[in-house]
Amino acid sequence: MYVMLEVVVENFDPSSPIHDDVSFYTALNEEENVLVMPGSIFGAPNFVRAVTARKKEIITEAAERMIQLVQRYEKKV
Repeated sequence: MYVMLEVVVENFDPSSPIHDDVSFYTALNEEENVLVMPGSIFGAPNFVRAVTARKKEIITEAAERMIQLVQRYEKKV
């Protein structure tokens, strides 16, 4: 029903608003309208918990929106 996803903060640009699981949660909710739970509230910092008990179409759209957020703020090499 749930999956824990790691937020690798080192992969984000230092100027991005993402520096931990809580800021990832906030940016994802505000910018992409996708709600996950910050892992730190479960004792798992730098992870987020996502619900997987939804229709395939909803999971797919949420994943695509997560990818968009990550690509927007990823560190450019």
